[in-house]
Amino acid sequence: MSGVDAYVKQVDRLLAGARGLFPVEGSGVMDAVEEPAGTLRPPAEPSGLALTMAHAASGYHDVRSRAGDISAEVRAAATAARVSADEAGGTAAGIRQTAAVQAGAIRPEAGSPEAVVLLVRQMDERLAQMQDHIAASRAALSDAGKQVRAHGQNLTALGHG
Repeated sequence: MSGVDAYVKQVDRLLAGARGLFPVEGSGVMDAVEEPAGTLRPPAEPSGLALTMAHAASGYHDVRSRAGDISAEVRAAATAARVSADEAGGTAAGIRQTAAVQAGAIRPEAGSPEAVVLLVRQMDERLAQMQDHIAASRAALSDAGKQVRAHGQNLTALGHG
């Protein structure tokens, strides 16, 4: 194996590792939210207990409705993050594929110093592109995580209200 081939193999190894940071598209599963069974019904006869139970049931249904809204927001944020991660994985795979195509096109000419310089320049550009892509993806997914945590805090606040 020539030095050029070893260099290309190492660059591909780095790009493959970077691609491995992202999920394979469609591999995630989001669990369905289980609905509570039945509704509370106060006793038919008028009493203090019936009034208290009716008031508590009304409050419970209000909180449950707000929790459902927040849960829908959490699912939407998580779904958007998942789509973003899937797209980021596709972009990472594209960067690796571009590097392989460029290396394949230059490698037959790699006997000349100019070709080696061109190959190194192209591979450096792909590595830098991947590095930038990882940084941008990390920032986007961090923002999505903050949204999900904020919704989680809202759900927690409902339980303490």
